[in-house]
Amino acid sequence: MKSENKYWEFTEEEMHYFGHRLRRIRALINLPERRVKKGDIGGWVSDSAEISGLAWVYDEAKVYENARITDSAEVSGSALVYGSAWVAGSARVREYAGVSGKARIYGSAQVYGCSRSRLIRLVFMAQRRFMDSRGFMIKLKFMIRRELLAQLGFMAQLGFMA
Repeated sequence: MKSENKYWEFTEEEMHYFGHRLRRIRALINLPERRVKKGDIGGWVSDSAEISGLAWVYDEAKVYENARITDSAEVSGSALVYGSAWVAGSARVREYAGVSGKARIYGSAQVYGCSRSRLIRLVFMAQRRFMDSRGFMIKLKFMIRRELLAQLGFMAQLGFMA
């Protein structure tokens, strides 16, 4: 944990995501401007990521590698911030958006929706799950078709025609 602010801590809950160990965070103090109360559980963060200022990671969002979330930035939903990406100011990354590499998101910028690269990763994950459990794959494939592919119009391109 690179954070110099002591307003959050790691919980015991952990997961491995594409080879990265991520742990849930928990608020140590009230953050009224973030709608976070002491004890609230946040998203997933790696030891090498930086969460500082009054930034917060919500829901199932994941921040890992050398990513930095600073100032009053928010990452929420199922968003991913990784690599050397930096989210600062009052910027928000949400839903299924992915910010990576050396990207800089700052000011009052908002990144949301689903990038095509993220969509392909989700499809790959679904296809990998097929090997483990046929019933789970059917459910996950349906979720991807209805919620993501239909929104972006990639159904024909990726072979998920209804």
